[in-house]
Amino acid sequence: MTFADIVIGKISISHPRFRFEEILDQSSSSKGMTSVGQGLTKHRFIMVGIDGGNRRTATMLNLQTISDRLELQDLAHCYARAVDSCDFEALVNDVFAPDGTIDFSAIGGPVGDVDAMLAWVRPGMAAYGNSHHLMANHYFKIDGDRATGRVMCYNPMRRLPDENGIGAIEVHGHYYVDEYSRTGAGWRIASRRLELTYSFDV
Repeated sequence: MTFADIVIGKISISHPRFRFEEILDQSSSSKGMTSVGQGLTKHRFIMVGIDGGNRRTATMLNLQTISDRLELQDLAHCYARAVDSCDFEALVNDVFAPDGTIDFSAIGGPVGDVDAMLAWVRPGMAAYGNSHHLMANHYFKIDGDRATGRVMCYNPMRRLPDENGIGAIEVHGHYYVDEYSRTGAGWRIASRRLELTYSFDV
């Protein structure tokens, strides 16, 4: 089975107990497929099983939806890598949309555009020797070229050593509540709001 086979509805999978049937939302397909995501996000398949004469179905995701979800997960990880490695150019070039906005007021940060975030995060990260933004529990809702998401972040951070050679460790837990837009370069964060769950020193 190839991607082209799926797009034009030619399914060639055989199984002694299952077969695949194509389900296409005509209201979506009538828009055509000139834009990435149009006509494909509602293009789904069901796996039909025959058990004692009873028809059982299970809905399957199409390749476009799977690809979108994986790309959005990669975007979350790209953000984490950029912050932890202080690669601030990547935040501009690979993570946020040109008109992206942030709201980090829950941790004393700015509310504004990407430039406001950079003006805050550059000196802020300079106070730390190490940090880990561990992303998990990705939850996305995709609608064509727009999407929303909620991503958990577990964030231990080690401050630079003080005069006694001790680097205090902070532990933060929060969620990123996001809106995403698909651009010519791929998915980007259109807006990000941080919801703080807990924060303490070790």
